[in-house]
Amino acid sequence: MQRRDGRIDPRALPQTVGEGPAWAVVDGRRGMPTVIAFRAMALAMRKAKAAGIAYGGVRGSNHFGAAGYYAVMALKEDMIGMAMTNTDPWMTLPGGCGPILGTNPIAFVAIDVPAMMPVQTSGSAWTA
Repeated sequence: MQRRDGRIDPRALPQTVGEGPAWAVVDGRRGMPTVIAFRAMALAMRKAKAAGIAYGGVRGSNHFGAAGYYAVMALKEDMIGMAMTNTDPWMTLPGGCGPILGTNPIAFVAIDVPAMMPVQTSGSAWTA
């Protein structure tokens, strides 16, 4: 659906548009969200290995699917991982006139914690 309505360009290549020793921002250029998120997380992990902590941000992208996948990338390298994305508004709050809030998945993993903590701002992570 996102490709048909022009929100995703399957030929777009993500580009790092800003960075420092412990941070980077990737412009997804409306490319494939899973590819963009993977690249941003891998870049943040490389920077964290060098600096001890890092942040990777993404702009120009869409919902990347299961946030836990990207958080677990860090866990596999003995790092704490956190990943989150926003979504289009799908939920109407009680008494509201229309959708104003997305599912906005968030995932957090830590090295010595035996479970991942996936959350979202709704009762379901489904979006169309």
